[in-house]
Amino acid sequence: MAILWADQNGFHTIKPWMSVPESVDLFLNKCKEFGVERIIAGHASSELVVAAKKFDIEVDSYVALNYHGEFKSSHGWSLNYALPNVESDLARSVIDNHRPILDYKPPEIKITDFATENPQFWSMSSLDSKELKPGERLTMSLANSIVREHEVSKYSNMFKESNPAGLQVEFVLGNEDQNGFGLYGYQKDMIDLFEKHTGRSIRDVNNDDMEWVKFRADQTTVFLKDLRNSIQSSVRISATVISREETGYLKVGQDWEKWVSDGLIDELYIWFRTTNNLDEVSDGVDNFVRKIKDRCPVIAEFSSYHPGSFQDGEEILKASSIAKSKGAYSVGIYKAQSVEQLDLWSVLNQM
Repeated sequence: MAILWADQNGFHTIKPWMSVPESVDLFLNKCKEFGVERIIAGHASSELVVAAKKFDIEVDSYVALNYHGEFKSSHGWSLNYALPNVESDLARSVIDNHRPILDYKPPEIKITDFATENPQFWSMSSLDSKELKPGERLTMSLANSIVREHEVSKYSNMFKESNPAGLQVEFVLGNEDQNGFGLYGYQKDMIDLFEKHTGRSIRDVNNDDMEWVKFRADQTTVFLKDLRNSIQSSVRISATVISREETGYLKVGQDWEKWVSDGLIDELYIWFRTTNNLDEVSDGVDNFVRKIKDRCPVIAEFSSYHPGSFQDGEEILKASSIAKSKGAYSVGIYKAQSVEQLDLWSVLNQM
């Protein structure tokens, strides 16, 4: 089964001159022609879900968990001045042969309405933090039931809006220290719970203290339990996590072995997001499959979109073959923009 990640209406963001029905139809015809059996779309539209059923293609809907903004710079680059226009067929060769020249803009804070209205739930990076620092991303405290209810509602609302076959919880990068441990959780409700649970003062606990690391990870597990209980059992729930070293997941609050053993997810995706290292694919998939022991499918997700990811068709096929040889149930490509612009459709058909 080949899987393809896409936007809400498939092609609409890269073919904006088309109407939604027209771009959805074009997208689905290509998916059918090249063997795509599942689409995982960000906030999948009802138009995409309904139309895909006519092609016998299932659609899941995804959104990032607990991402509420960041204090970062945006980087423009000289692509904005491309001639011919970047939307033309002739532009590809120009882009491929032009090294990007970045323009720097001063960092600015962009956060969600929920975060703006609830600063008391901000998950700070240290005891001394009172606000976001340049370069930081903002998450909210999953130790708080109000925050968990808000996050659950994002997924339940997606389901109500389009009735997809499944929901995917996307785990994106957060703030980390120099040793790869997540920098989050330093707000009153999380600290109070930890101190009550352990009898320890947070001021005596280092960020990499494994009791503190595990306690914070447990709050993510509690969220997944809440999500599983709020969604009917027939709806597939999956999680996708970015590939890390074997011991790196718990450090950032991703206790996926616990998620699987507790039956909270139906599928687990390992996302090779900014790497094209075949050894990393082999080791990463092997680690998941070996520990999960057939309790749920492991699926390899290869980005061809992010810097440093897989953009060569032959390398994607090698990665796909390696992942399957290590026990991956299926494989897929993130995402439709890169598949279209890099002409990787035939690769999907061979995966």
